[in-house]
Amino acid sequence: MTEWTLSFVLREIASAMDKLIDLAGQKSEAIVDGDIPRLNEVTAEEEELSRSLAALEEERLRLVGSSDQGDPEIDRLRQSLREKADRIEVLNERNQELLRQGLRLVEFELKLLLPQPSYSGTPAKGPVVFDHKV
Repeated sequence: MTEWTLSFVLREIASAMDKLIDLAGQKSEAIVDGDIPRLNEVTAEEEELSRSLAALEEERLRLVGSSDQGDPEIDRLRQSLREKADRIEVLNERNQELLRQGLRLVEFELKLLLPQPSYSGTPAKGPVVFDHKV
């Protein structure tokens, strides 16, 4: 294996983070569209990228303290990575909120469809959702 420089590793991390940003957008679309198969695909791609990022992070930690320190390119790359990390955090928070809203909607719809418990001692009656005939 050739010896990697810190700037090379940081550029590779930046590239992986760009892909994560793109995947976060795809995930948002899949959530909004209710496209579960696509959501599973995106999640699998994210997991693969996360493994790659972990390996790159190990290499970055190994290289910290190398002669690249104080290099303006390194400083620029670090700032870019911070900005990308902030963007990923915002996108992930948005996706979490979309999922929470989707869950609330499903819960609301289930309450409409399923009988609610009665506190007067009489059995609860509500719309019949499932046909019990066999």
